[in-house]
Amino acid sequence: MAVLLFLAAASWVLTSTQLTGMDMGAWTAPGPVGFFTVTWVVMLAAMMFPSVAPMVVAYHRIQRHRRQAGRYAPAGSTAVFVAGYLASWTVFGLAAYALYAWVAAVAPGIFAPDTNGRYVAAGVIAMAAVYQLTPAKNVSLMKCRSPMDFILHRMRPGYAGPFGWAWSTAPGAWRAAGP
Repeated sequence: MAVLLFLAAASWVLTSTQLTGMDMGAWTAPGPVGFFTVTWVVMLAAMMFPSVAPMVVAYHRIQRHRRQAGRYAPAGSTAVFVAGYLASWTVFGLAAYALYAWVAAVAPGIFAPDTNGRYVAAGVIAMAAVYQLTPAKNVSLMKCRSPMDFILHRMRPGYAGPFGWAWSTAPGAWRAAGP
């Protein structure tokens, strides 16, 4: 847990020092895909590592207990667990970036503040608000907020196991209806 919190703090420091003075207003474009990806991953570490830390600690303890009991638990699986979490959210961010780029190419100026940008922003916020009332959100939260669900039903041995949890807790719980 200390490592995750250290990485989160380091990400905040990096963000603060590297992005100082870069504010170009509320309607700033996400920039080139490489810049966006690096910024997105640093933001993930800064904002999400503290909230995922309890799950990572539980996973690490289970793996350590398995090793002590002589059962299969590969070294470094906790790092793979965290990497899977970052990977799933990075894929989501890149998908959102691709959607943004596609819409901007198909309808130039749609995101501009002096035309339709404010209506697009309001629509996205309204859709997010409606999502809060759907059953899909509750299913997603069950998978995201219940370490016991993962431990009892989704935890798999080996290095590929952690990715099952990471992908099932990705935005919108893409596997919400899955096993």
